[in-house]
Amino acid sequence: MLDGKALEKVAGIDAREPDVGFGRWDCQWKSITNEFEVDLRFDQGDLPRDKNARSTKLGDNHQAIVLPEDEGPGSCRVEVVHRDYTGLDRVKGTERVALVIKGAGPKGRPCELATDLAGSAAAALPPA
Repeated sequence: MLDGKALEKVAGIDAREPDVGFGRWDCQWKSITNEFEVDLRFDQGDLPRDKNARSTKLGDNHQAIVLPEDEGPGSCRVEVVHRDYTGLDRVKGTERVALVIKGAGPKGRPCELATDLAGSAAAALPPA
């Protein structure tokens, strides 16, 4: 979902060397030149609700929730909504791609970078 061109925006990350998680449901890239880390993972359930969260639109049709410092100072998480679903228990939720930037520091503008990378991931999603 994130190609080399998208990950070029993060100094020191080699897009060819992700740390791939269980079932390929998540990937992580770490910079070799600074503290930057990029995590991309599938998530589902309720949309995050946080007083600091803000909603934005990525591309033509993807809602996203931006959560500054959600995983500590200098971090930002962007949850890109792919589609809604109703589970077997009739509880409604969303399927999402979560993109997290860590280690940016406040001057690194992590939410700007995370939103940009999340836009690249959103463009790679299949039709809902």
